[in-house]
Amino acid sequence: MKDQLVEKFHAVYGRAPEIMACAPGRIEFIGNHTDYNGGTVLGAAIDRGVWVALAGRADGQRQFASEQRGQVVTLRDDQMDKLSGAESWVNYPLGVLAALPVFGARGPAGFDYLALSNLPSGAG
Repeated sequence: MKDQLVEKFHAVYGRAPEIMACAPGRIEFIGNHTDYNGGTVLGAAIDRGVWVALAGRADGQRQFASEQRGQVVTLRDDQMDKLSGAESWVNYPLGVLAALPVFGARGPAGFDYLALSNLPSGAG
């Protein structure tokens, strides 16, 4: 997946990513839907996941792309309003950016972002 991510990032943005990260998917053996109700959950990471690549931009624009979507969504660095419709998937990375100040951090002003996943779409 890492090689695919680099290749796709270059195809979309014309350059290599500066940062890459991966988060594994998970399954729950017991406790499905109890974790957010204070119950016990037994989960495990699986061999599928979500990969993200980023590269900084100097112009203050944030560009979001996903292999599962056919468009690049471009926002100014001060745009944090919730999106709707075909662009609503960008709310996930925007939520991460909005949470950073809670931890004393802040995101870069401008960047190119690409998400790549081998998790089944809509799998939860």
